[in-house]
Amino acid sequence: AGDIELPDFDGDAQDASGNGFHGTITGAPATTDRFGNSSGALLFVNDADRVNCGNPTAFNFAGPFTISAWAKSDGSRADSYIVAKYDFDFNTFTGSPHSYGLGTSGVPLPYGFVAGDSGFVDATAYSNPLSPDAWYAVSLVYDGSSLELYVNGQLAAASFVGELPPFVNSVPLTIGGT
Repeated sequence: AGDIELPDFDGDAQDASGNGFHGTITGAPATTDRFGNSSGALLFVNDADRVNCGNPTAFNFAGPFTISAWAKSDGSRADSYIVAKYDFDFNTFTGSPHSYGLGTSGVPLPYGFVAGDSGFVDATAYSNPLSPDAWYAVSLVYDGSSLELYVNGQLAAASFVGELPPFVNSVPLTIGGT
């Protein structure tokens, strides 16, 4: 129940699967995908570029889940999200409770995180930096007690988490951005 198919990017963020998970693009122009199809991917140039997928109940996971995405970095952007249901309030210096995300830490190390009532647990692939201009399959798996991060199908990092409350918050799921 924690696996959601998000829209393919063929120049827009409209969900072709029939699930109705349409997104709204801010910035992020269309670019060539990993198969060479023009307008088959989106280019996230700065922190404001993103796709807002809203907050349907399907994105508020009650237990184990997996997030997978294809990503390519140019090596210039640090600390950005690939997919996240998280927000940080710079006025109060607090983050969204009951959140999750997959992104890059530093320039660019794949990482994933989950948050419960008492903080965050993350997994960072320190030995698997993303080389510029190469496509990678990255996946974050929360199985109800641990967090695993995969790069190109290989386990790259893991952390014990323990049981967390449902990942329910009012924050939209976003693709890209920070």
